[in-house]
Amino acid sequence: MAGPDAKNRESEEDKRPSSSSEEDPIIHNIPAAESSDDIHYRVYKRRWLGLASLCLLNIASGMCWLWFAPISVTAAEQLGVSLTRITWLSNVVCLIYVPVAFAVPFVIDRFKIRGPSITFALILCIGAWIRYSAVAHSNSPNTAYTLLLIGQIATGITQPWFQVIGPRYSELWFDLKGRTTATAIVAISNPVGCALGELISPLYSDVRKSVTYRIYLFSPTLHANWAIPSLWVYQLLTLAIITTILSLTTLGILPAPPTPPTYAGSHERAPGVPEVARAAFGLTSRNSAHSTHLKMTPRQRVDLLIVTIVFGVLVGAADAFFVLVDQICNPYGYSNNASGNMGGALIISGIIAAIVSAPLFDRVLTHHLGFVAKVLVPIMSVAWLSLIWDVRPNNYAGLYPVFVIIGVCSFILLPVALELGAEITSSAETSSAIFWCVANLLSFVFVEVMNALRAGTDASPPNNMKRSLIFLGAVVMASCFLPVFALEAKQWNSYKNTRRGERERGRD
Repeated sequence: MAGPDAKNRESEEDKRPSSSSEEDPIIHNIPAAESSDDIHYRVYKRRWLGLASLCLLNIASGMCWLWFAPISVTAAEQLGVSLTRITWLSNVVCLIYVPVAFAVPFVIDRFKIRGPSITFALILCIGAWIRYSAVAHSNSPNTAYTLLLIGQIATGITQPWFQVIGPRYSELWFDLKGRTTATAIVAISNPVGCALGELISPLYSDVRKSVTYRIYLFSPTLHANWAIPSLWVYQLLTLAIITTILSLTTLGILPAPPTPPTYAGSHERAPGVPEVARAAFGLTSRNSAHSTHLKMTPRQRVDLLIVTIVFGVLVGAADAFFVLVDQICNPYGYSNNASGNMGGALIISGIIAAIVSAPLFDRVLTHHLGFVAKVLVPIMSVAWLSLIWDVRPNNYAGLYPVFVIIGVCSFILLPVALELGAEITSSAETSSAIFWCVANLLSFVFVEVMNALRAGTDASPPNNMKRSLIFLGAVVMASCFLPVFALEAKQWNSYKNTRRGERERGRD
């Protein structure tokens, strides 16, 4: 136990600015009261309940999002609509995601986390039952498709909330020894839902086992039948029930803890999108209540741009691939199940990698996130480029290793990028909103461009997406392979939290 003289000297040293603090604006603006002897941090066991709730809700939204992606060709035939319209069932989620994601930091600032989480879970649940109502035998094909689209729009409204608040929840409830793990768990839970959707939905798509409902389209000259497979009824009912059950878990998401786990978690209000945007362009307002937390050096602004581009392009590429996986593989003879299994292999391998790597980031690589990015991003960029030559008939041995590499690198980098964003902006929810928003916007653009690049029916094979893969590989290589090496990734906030934790242990 340190004596009174030692404590006084330590307190004086904490209040005395160091040379490094004068150089860095973030360190320079730490209030003197933060280093007083009265600060104590702690974590609570109930933090895991909220984390589990967030994960389950992300799983539900992920399942709803990509349910139709691995069965797009079959779905288009059974519903009597074009492939483009089926693609929009997934792509509309990315489009709606963009404006909602930007609103998330404002909602957190105004209403905190718990109340909005319950509201968004209710919207997700309602959307699932609207989607199920599409299979009613009285619906025409256009009515059924419209109801499916409305259900997907509900998913697009809710998904940004549960993804974006992950880093903020980790910051509020977890210390440095568990924060990256918590962020990783939330980040991978949405892809877990996507994997379940990729693996489960093809099981219901066999038209030969369907029961036909007759729908009469009344017209003076037209009398038509529309076949709705009975398995579609069961699969959408199953999806609605699962979504409803998982939505109830939102009650486990709790408000902020009585005592924060770290200095970063002690902020009552984090910088919002406007403050971060002004700081990113060097236009921080003197009147802003957060101006002391938002002074970015030119180097930090470059880092923010690099992380935003790399995160957006890589996540956007993965999302676009998931949406179009069946349309990419089907022309080369791969079945719905094979397409779903490939997407599932990518996600499952990534989940395993994230589970193994997350504790290493918390205890060994806490201050080396930039180094990890510089190692994994080039590897993943080359893997995306290789798909140009790997997608060909009967090439399971070549495709699965590539998908595993992409999955491992992607899932390890998800929490790395989100934590770097929180470090640079001093606002976990704002940086997360920006990253996910850019990723979904690029995903929407990629899907539309890749759709436009699809070959015609006279190509060999018909409707192949070779040019689409060339486009995707070229964009990933140009945007990520070399730019990531310019990343500096100084983690000042982690250093500050570590110093405070060491002082707390010294006093105890």
